[in-house]
Amino acid sequence: MKVDSRKRAIVMGGLIGGLIGAAATWLYLRWASEEAERERPPGEGIRLRDMARLGWSIMGVLRQIAAMKRKRA
Repeated sequence: MKVDSRKRAIVMGGLIGGLIGAAATWLYLRWASEEAERERPPGEGIRLRDMARLGWSIMGVLRQIAAMKRKRA
């Protein structure tokens, strides 16, 4: 059975995204357990500013991926 390049790209992107997501979750859980050991009060976890920076970084990566497509055309 032959798989076309579009389906292959979708599957590979899903696998890579899943691996990155799993690694990010592992790092976050590790960080959270270290914070729990320090007995920090509730609510002093990741700040909104940090989440916003992460969101903008992800958007930047998506823009770069979209730009790669435009350069080929």
